[in-house]
Amino acid sequence: MKENTIRLPVVALRDMVIYPSMVVPLFVGREASTNAVELAMRENKQLFVVAQKDGAIDGLEEDNLYRYGVIVNVLQLLKLPEPDKTLKILVEGEMRARVEKFSFTKNMVRALVTPTTIIEHLNP
Repeated sequence: MKENTIRLPVVALRDMVIYPSMVVPLFVGREASTNAVELAMRENKQLFVVAQKDGAIDGLEEDNLYRYGVIVNVLQLLKLPEPDKTLKILVEGEMRARVEKFSFTKNMVRALVTPTTIIEHLNP
């Protein structure tokens, strides 16, 4: 494992990309994503957000997730009323990161990520 590698819970985004310094509201509804947000709030309030290649696919599969994303800080969390248990979060993009390894469990996705620069992203 690389020295600056971080293990973070993952939220996959459909039809959206977040960049460093952006402040964006997100609606999080999938069970794996709500579990990821709740874990982040208990730990360091950081998530790794990554775009899905095909937003029509509901399940989270490694081959449908890009290898680059952004580490974000959760600034606010609002639990919407039952029955859907959707969360509304406000996040701020902190830095780009590259996935070293995804780990999938029944309830959540985590990733080992390495912070990276735009130059590394363009010239992998």
